Amino acid sequence: MHLTTSQIITNQQALKQCASEGSRKLCVTELSDNVVLMARLSHRNRGFTLVELIMTMVIVGVLAAYAAPRFLGSSVFQSRGFSDQVQASLRYAQKIAIAQHHTVCVNITGNNTLGLTLAPVGLSPCSANVPSLSGGAKYEITAPSGIVVANASFTFDAIGRPSAAQSIAVTGGGMTTTIVVEAETGYVHP
Repeated sequence: MHLTTSQIITNQQALKQCASEGSRKLCVTELSDNVVLMARLSHRNRGFTLVELIMTMVIVGVLAAYAAPRFLGSSVFQSRGFSDQVQASLRYAQKIAIAQHHTVCVNITGNNTLGLTLAPVGLSPCSANVPSLSGGAKYEITAPSGIVVANASFTFDAIGRPSAAQSIAVTGGGMTTTIVVEAETGYVHP
């Protein structure tokens, strides 16, 4: 059957009226005795589909399987943390040497302890303790158990140069971080 222009206009008005009600998903409009127009109203569905939920769970599961072992093994984090602490201590030693115009000695011993001492003018080299940043009498850091630091003994002079270039290895948790002290500049970096 053919629809006339007046029937189409009536149909559009009926759809608008039906859409404004908003509670029905299917709107039925009778155009004439024999013709019934059915139109689905577009309502925005809320929520997620089952496929979206399953894909999200798969992605989260893969990420958890990959990332969880890294977070559960704390020895890697301890090793990296102690390596950063050694770097900061070496930079601190260099800054103390420059600020006080004295030689600062760095001594990393076999028991995985880094200590800083100062050689003031008129005293024997490396006889005075560098005070700890936490207020202690002696600056000293000790590696956590399971972390090994290579032995080293060198000095920073009054302009911040080391007595020799250094390469200090911090090992633990299956990884090794090498800290380098450049010869001419004293630049400390991993």
